[in-house]
Amino acid sequence: MVLRQFCLLISLGLGCNESTPSPLASDAGPVVDAAVTDAPFACSLVAAPGVPFGAPVVLSDPLRVSLAPAIAARGEVAIVAWHQFPPAGGGSSPEVAWRAVARGCVGPVIVAPETLTLARWPSVAATASGFVIAYEAESGNDPTVVRLLELDGAGQPLGAPETVSAAGSLARLPRVAASGADVAIVWTDGARHWLSLRGPGETLTAMPIGGALQFGGIINFPRVAMAPDGTTLVAWDDGLSEGSANFEVFLAARPRHGSFAAPVNVSNTPDDDSADVALAMESDGTLDIAWAEQSPVDENVFEAAYTRRAPGGTIAAPALYGAQGTWVVAPSVVPGLAATWTTGMGTTGAPWYASGPAPAVAVWPGVGVFQQALARGDDGAPFLVIADGNHPARVQFGWSN
Repeated sequence: MVLRQFCLLISLGLGCNESTPSPLASDAGPVVDAAVTDAPFACSLVAAPGVPFGAPVVLSDPLRVSLAPAIAARGEVAIVAWHQFPPAGGGSSPEVAWRAVARGCVGPVIVAPETLTLARWPSVAATASGFVIAYEAESGNDPTVVRLLELDGAGQPLGAPETVSAAGSLARLPRVAASGADVAIVWTDGARHWLSLRGPGETLTAMPIGGALQFGGIINFPRVAMAPDGTTLVAWDDGLSEGSANFEVFLAARPRHGSFAAPVNVSNTPDDDSADVALAMESDGTLDIAWAEQSPVDENVFEAAYTRRAPGGTIAAPALYGAQGTWVVAPSVVPGLAATWTTGMGTTGAPWYASGPAPAVAVWPGVGVFQQALARGDDGAPFLVIADGNHPARVQFGWSN
C-alpha cells in the first residue's frame, strides 16, 4: 500500500518534482488542417479529429508548467481547464486557466479573475446554460478555500469567483458536477469530506459528508455526480479500518433536501486495493463508476474496473475492462462507460482508451502522460485532455468526431 500511496501522490502532482522531464515526452504541436465553422469565438488554433483521437494539440503556454487538466462538454463546446505556473523566474504562484474548444476550433486562453493566490486543481462541469469551474485558492495565512466560478456557453466568466467552503476550515482538491442549473461541489480537509450545493433545486452551505476518514489524507479526495432528480452521489476510496493497508471504493447518495445514506462498499475486495475512483452520470440517472483494482494474484498489477448504480440504487457486480497485466493509474470515465487511463509506475505512463465496457486500445504511442481526463460531447464524440511529461509539462487536447 505504501507504493500505491506514492503513485497516487505522483498522479495528483503532490510531492513530485514538476520540472522533471520524461523520456516519453512528446513534441506534438498544433494541428491546423481542419475546417471549422460556427465556433462561438475566433479560432486561435485548430485540432483535427481522429480515431480514437486526433493528434494532440498543445493548449497551454509551452514556457509554463501546466498541470491538473480538467474537461467538460455541452453541445459542441468543451472547456479545458488547468493550473499553470509563471514562466521560469516569474514567481511560484499558480493560476487557473482554460480554453474553449468547439468542433476543433480552439479559443483564447482565459485566466480566472482571482484575487486570491495559489489558484489550482480545477474541476469543470457543464450546466444548462454554460459551465462552472471549482478550484482551490489561498488568502494570506488563512486555510485553503474552494472557489466556484460560473462561465457562459463560450467559456467567458460571469462575475467573480465565490467561496463555497466553510470559513476557517481547510478545503482541498474540489470536484464539481451539475444537472441542469443545479451544481454540487465536494472537497476534503484531509480528515473528512464536504459538500456544497448551488442552484434552483437546492442551495446548501458547506456541510460534512458522513464521519471521519479511516485513512486520513488529501489523496482520498471525493468525486461527485448529480442525477437528473437532484440526487447527489459522492465516491471516494478509504481504508476499511484505522491504519488499514487496503483501500475500498465507497459511494454515498443524498436525495434532494435529504440526508446521506450510509456509504456502500462498491469494490468489496478487502484483501486488495481499490483506488482512483471516477464517476459519470447517464441521462437516465444511471451512475457509471470506474477505478483501479489490484490483482488478487500480483500486488504490482492494477486493472481498470467498473460497475454501475441503477437509478433505484442497485449496484451491479464489478467487472474489468480487460486484463492488461500492468499498473493502471487514474481512470477517467464518461457516459456509456467509455474510459481512459494510464499505465506504468513512473511519473508518466502510456495512455489507453476503452470506447465502452471492452478492452482498451493504445492512444498516442510515444506520448508520456502525467495526468489525463475524458469528456463526451452531446453527440457522443469523446474529448481527451492530458498533462504530458514534457519539460515544462504541457496540457494537450485531442478529440474524435
